[in-house]
Amino acid sequence: MALDLPLYLDSIGTVLVTLVGGILPGVVVGFASNVVNGLSDPVTLYYAAISVLLAAATSLLHNSKLFHKVWGFFVAVVTLAFIGGGLGSVLTWFLYGGSFGEGISGELVRILYDTGKVPPFLAQVAGDFLVDVVDKAVVVLVCAVAFHFIPEAFRKKMRPNSIAKLEDAGLLKGFRHSLLRKVIVTLLVYELVLITVVVGVMVYLYRDTLESKYALIAGSVTDLEASIVDADRVPQYLAEGRNAPGYAETAAQLEAVKQSFDDIRFLYVYRFEEDGIHVVFDFDSYDSNGNYVEAEEPGTVFGYDESFRELVPALLAGESIDPVITDDTYGWLLTVYRPLIDSNGAVQAYVCADVAMSQVLTDETVFLAKVSALIIGASLVLLAFTLTFAEDRLIYPINAMAAVAEQFAYETEEGRRRSLENVNDLHVDTDDELSDLYEALTKLSNDSTHYIDRIQTMQDAVILDFASMVESRDKRTGGHIRRTSQIVEAVSRELLEDGLYEGELTPELTRSMIKSAPLHDIGKIKVSDAILNKPGRLTDEEFAVMKTHTTDGKEILDEILVSTAETGYLREAVDMAYCHHEKWDGTGYPRGLKGEEIPLSARVMAVADVFDALISKRSYKEPFSFDQAVEIIKEGSGKHFDPRVVEAFLAIAPTLRED
Repeated sequence: MALDLPLYLDSIGTVLVTLVGGILPGVVVGFASNVVNGLSDPVTLYYAAISVLLAAATSLLHNSKLFHKVWGFFVAVVTLAFIGGGLGSVLTWFLYGGSFGEGISGELVRILYDTGKVPPFLAQVAGDFLVDVVDKAVVVLVCAVAFHFIPEAFRKKMRPNSIAKLEDAGLLKGFRHSLLRKVIVTLLVYELVLITVVVGVMVYLYRDTLESKYALIAGSVTDLEASIVDADRVPQYLAEGRNAPGYAETAAQLEAVKQSFDDIRFLYVYRFEEDGIHVVFDFDSYDSNGNYVEAEEPGTVFGYDESFRELVPALLAGESIDPVITDDTYGWLLTVYRPLIDSNGAVQAYVCADVAMSQVLTDETVFLAKVSALIIGASLVLLAFTLTFAEDRLIYPINAMAAVAEQFAYETEEGRRRSLENVNDLHVDTDDELSDLYEALTKLSNDSTHYIDRIQTMQDAVILDFASMVESRDKRTGGHIRRTSQIVEAVSRELLEDGLYEGELTPELTRSMIKSAPLHDIGKIKVSDAILNKPGRLTDEEFAVMKTHTTDGKEILDEILVSTAETGYLREAVDMAYCHHEKWDGTGYPRGLKGEEIPLSARVMAVADVFDALISKRSYKEPFSFDQAVEIIKEGSGKHFDPRVVEAFLAIAPTLRED
């Protein structure tokens, strides 16, 4: 106890190592520290199981994120105090055969007991628990603060948990861990069965050894008794009692023998007759329940207990009797009978010694507590090793391969690239069937991705050729696809770089917009040549037909979208083809969308499409100058165009002049 406070703080090392390094380092440190301390104080070794349980509980609490919550602090304190104070107190009770009211919790324990409502055992456990709450509160607080100041890089290095890495990357989010649970349950059941069998066998052997030990002690005492009592004088002792010559001297010697052996509860000499048991020598004592038993006077005769009936024939015949365990009037006793033979070879009486089996039970309980504590502690360390190995060499590879296979993104080129990186980053190297499975998964992923890339390349080529064919039909818009694509690329990259539309505009969306740009006028394939290539302005009826190229473009691309392998950029192509004639103020077509109702890709294309139309020669107009076109775009901000898109366009406009 430090600073007169009920603090030991001996579990700080175990808890902190567990927080930083995980359950395996924690249980090893907890177990090893008790083993080392056990070299100087053997009793400490038996508390290794408590230290190991503290490490296991800390790991569970940490993995449950309880250490990151305010209320989790109290849960952690109570849990660790229950193990350290509660279970530790139970172990101490059995190790010391029911020690009561001792140690730093002694005063509190006696207060609880003095209420008259709490039995000694519960008072001791409750007192130790309440005192340990203070200790564990300090331990948890110190460890939480220390953990906070340990660099995260160091903590990750100390916990090379591959599953945790996958979870950090979001690959195992919502993924099942049923196999890990099955392994844990299987190992726990196996260990419980093994511990039960081992402890049961050891206790059985220990009891047998104890019984043999006490039988040997009682046998030695009866041998000594027999050397003191003169068998030839037994009839006289029975007839004259304490008045018989030499009786008092013999009784005194027997009493001295009894006092010399603490394990002997009763010491007596009986003669067994048909009419009952005849007392030759007897001494005051206490039965196995602690009740005072007054000695019978010599010559007294009393009947046989029911539990004694089986021995009567052998005793009447003067036969040798093996040690007997009975539970009758005087309690649970182990008795050794030694025939007292006179000079004629006749059995005159039996010299008897009793050992209370309650002492055997006490010794057995202490032994059970010690053995259980050692085996449970060692088993938990072995369990931690096994689980860590299983997690690293079995659970992680299986879960990881299943996760990356299930979440493999085939739809986009970027998704396939990231997915392949995830597969290749697993590095499953178990030198067994799992390694073979991983190699097969890697080969399948690479081959599939390569195959899809080839198909996608062909699809892109076909689609772009289709777009070029559409453009070639329109004699008025030569090079329009190329120029608008360049403008879309420049504007979208400017928006991304400036952080405009953060959260909506991503590098992947930018790539999709650039790739989709050539398809924005694909619907013109359904517009007749007479309208598409008409010199001069279109009539209202003709313009109405021309406007259908937006809805026709959507229909064409929707059909392509159903059959193509990669759908990412084509989704943007649909939006771009369908909505690039919508206006920011809602006066556009085909649906009259306004503001951010219009897809971002279409808003970018609207600027590019109009600007290229302004600076290009048409059959019905001469081209505007570059500066005039830029000014028209600027004037359309907030009416025709998205103001932020216009802002990005104005930023990149000088580069277009250079082109």
